[in-house]
Order: sequence, then C-alpha cells, then structure tokens
Amino acid sequence: MPSCARRVSISSFPRTPASKTGTFPPICAPALTGAPFSIGTTMHEMALCTEVVDNVVAAAEEADAVTVDGVSMVIGEMRDIVVDLFDGFFHFLTRDTIAENAVVSYVTVPVTVDCRVCGQRFPVNMRSEDLVACPRCGASDYVFATGNEFFIESIDVTTRSEQLDKTI
Repeated sequence: MPSCARRVSISSFPRTPASKTGTFPPICAPALTGAPFSIGTTMHEMALCTEVVDNVVAAAEEADAVTVDGVSMVIGEMRDIVVDLFDGFFHFLTRDTIAENAVVSYVTVPVTVDCRVCGQRFPVNMRSEDLVACPRCGASDYVFATGNEFFIESIDVTTRSEQLDKTI
C-alpha cells in the first residue's frame, strides 16, 4: 500500500457465509452439477462485479477519497468466479471513476466441509464426480464450512487530505 494511502473499512458490504445447509446457491449450481455452460450461466461475474464496483466507489467517496489504489476480494471456490473475467469487468466498469487505476487482489477460499458424524473438517474437490466421504470415519453426511465466500475484504484509497499533505 502506498505511504499516502489508507485502508477503508467496508462493514456495509454483505459478506456471504458458507452454506450450512448442504445446498448450493443458484449462482453456483451449473458449475457444481456439471450442467453445460452457456452465456446465461457464466456471466454472473458481470452482475457480481457491478455490485462490487458500486460498493467500492460509494465507500471511497464516503471516505473522501480521490483515488482507489487497491481492492482486496475474498472469493470462495463454490462461487465459480472466473477471476480473469471478473478482473476484466472490474477494469471496464471502473473507467472514468476514482477506482479506474485500482489494483484488485483475490484470495480464493477452498471448499471444506465438516463431517456431521465425527466433526472432521476436510477439503472437497467440487469438480470431482466421486462421492465425498470423510477421511476419518467414512461418512458422507456433512455440512459446508468454507468455499461460498464473496466479499470485499479491504479498499486502499488516497484521501483528499492525504493528497494535499503529499504536495506540501
């Protein structure tokens, strides 16, 4: 982070917790069920990115920022986001905004589940067609623990006062 930048808290952005019900959110269903991709099922990146850009710009303006220098995103694997596509949309949607030159970083959260029988947490390969079984007890009764996250972790901005301090 540049020395003149500060991090903005984004407590108002909705953090989506991992599903505890074992059901997949509709946004993930095509990738997780093996359904063929089509334009209608793969373009969720644009809708999600639009929400992110709107929240980034609003939070930066509320902080009296003149530029957004960086955005840190946390995205679970079950979201099936194509990061390169999301990144392209982000830069397209931020043209002529204070976030135009922002660098976006991504943290990917793997899919893990908690066994309902023995409590063991273990990773799951959502692209595999194999039956998921607990490595400790062999049960196939589990709840999702991680992998459905989607939120802005932080926004790095330069405020008007920081910009003025830098020029003095």
